Amino acid sequence: MKKIIWIISFLVCISAVSAQNIGINGVIYQDGNTTSSMQSTQNILPNNIAFEAIKIHIQLTHIASAINPEEESLATLKEIQDLSQTDIIEWLSVASNKQQMLSDYLTQSNTALEKWNMLISFLKQEQALLQLDMNACLVDKTAADQQYFDSVNNYDQSWSQQALQTSMVNDTCASQNRIQYNAKTYLLDKIVFFTSVLQQKYNLLFNNQDTIVNHFDVISDTMLQKLNLINDTLKSYQF
Repeated sequence: MKKIIWIISFLVCISAVSAQNIGINGVIYQDGNTTSSMQSTQNILPNNIAFEAIKIHIQLTHIASAINPEEESLATLKEIQDLSQTDIIEWLSVASNKQQMLSDYLTQSNTALEKWNMLISFLKQEQALLQLDMNACLVDKTAADQQYFDSVNNYDQSWSQQALQTSMVNDTCASQNRIQYNAKTYLLDKIVFFTSVLQQKYNLLFNNQDTIVNHFDVISDTMLQKLNLINDTLKSYQF
């Protein structure tokens, strides 16, 4: 087992170094400089093995398999956004039982925050897998591009057409993974923003429960300013 873990770690290191130079802009015809197809094949093999090793390593953590983020993320996002935007002071001003209302709000907020912290971890794991898949497709595309150039230079019609088809397939693969990655990024950014806002609001209310409940009419100006600042942050942020 230790030997397997060491091999995976070694391949992860190889991938981390090699993948730094890989990007969506590595498309066919972009670079006219060519090297031998054998060299391209030698470069691609350790990369692909490393990408797969990292994916296995992530999947073995079982982080992404505990729940399905796609089924819960939007519903929970709506919940945490509503909690962030709730004017709890206004609610408390008309509540007959301020202690109960504040306690219920804090409990609901804490539950949502715990769920969101978990979902954030899952979405980041999904992002990592999409990034690995995209990079693997780009590595395969680079090899196919090199094979195409070599085949054309050798006047090999059959191999040049095969390489061109392979390049297009892998370009589509990279684009699809990039689209999914960008979609996850948008969702994650929105989640992180509202989670951060709600966490600040929760901490402020939780640490001042006694003052809010027992001395509601004389809530300090400092606390109100902090709550208003949170509300202003919510109003000013545009997605």
